[in-house]
Amino acid sequence: MLGTVNGPARRAWETGSCHSPTFVGIDVANDELAIHFHPTGMLCRVANSKTELAMLGRKLTRLAGTARLRIGFEASGGYERKLIILLDRLALAAYFIDPARVRSFARAEHSWPRPIHSMLR
Repeated sequence: MLGTVNGPARRAWETGSCHSPTFVGIDVANDELAIHFHPTGMLCRVANSKTELAMLGRKLTRLAGTARLRIGFEASGGYERKLIILLDRLALAAYFIDPARVRSFARAEHSWPRPIHSMLR
């Protein structure tokens, strides 16, 4: 017999939002994290400090309760260590993405053909 699900998980199940993943891309720098939430398109910047990371952790934990959360981040230079510790402590699965692959993807995205109306100018 299955147990009952209450709270945010139940609302997510009833509304169907648990079936649509939320992707979180994080670019880690020495002094800040640039965060993009997809499909909402929300962008934000958070200081790479203990208090700001704790705030980010609370937000990600709330999101994980209502949607399938997929977190990916890229960094170089070891600036991502605090983020890795936070995500591990919160038991949130995250994926380290090779910075070279991120740059290649960005280049490929920007090289797609432009819309026809922009070429007619």
